Amino acid sequence: MTPEQEKFLLFRIRHFQDEFAFKTLFTEYAPRIERYLRFRLPNRIEADDANSETWMNLWNYAQSAEIQSFIAVALTIARNTVANFYKTKEKRAEVLVDDQIMDVHASSLHQSIITQVDSGLLKDVISELSEESSQIMLLRYVEGFSVKEIAKQIGKTENATSVIIHRSIKKVREIIEQRFGQYERQGHRTTFPNIESR
Repeated sequence: MTPEQEKFLLFRIRHFQDEFAFKTLFTEYAPRIERYLRFRLPNRIEADDANSETWMNLWNYAQSAEIQSFIAVALTIARNTVANFYKTKEKRAEVLVDDQIMDVHASSLHQSIITQVDSGLLKDVISELSEESSQIMLLRYVEGFSVKEIAKQIGKTENATSVIIHRSIKKVREIIEQRFGQYERQGHRTTFPNIESR
């Protein structure tokens, strides 16, 4: 979908409450939002509920505000939905996602960090990163966004974004080495190939 097509659809939604235009955007972006939510939430049921809530909020927002980038707004609303979910939980440990959910997506993410590092170990570690680093890693290695696209979404330069990515990968290595050595003893992969950020 071109930016011009997206802009036209958003115009139709804002001024005419055009459900067909919204459905077109849903078809285009739903897989990304669903992957994001299933990665961040503990099970499929919670992710599906959050997905429904996200798209309802998107529909309401798109009718009342001018949107420059639909996917950026969609991910922001999805992120807020996830944050609200965890605010109701008593333990931070519940941030970890179900291994079975990640397995569903692993085969389609063959060039991502998830296939290069044991997925269960990665999921344990990613919650230890800052919110900004966690979000950037998800955008880069789950959603497959380029550094340029991520930089635009988070309002930073490409260089600053690359630095965050490299520091985050380094932090992942350190956490695994310091806190999850048992994974290797149990036969899990803990190797870290060179990962290009661009």
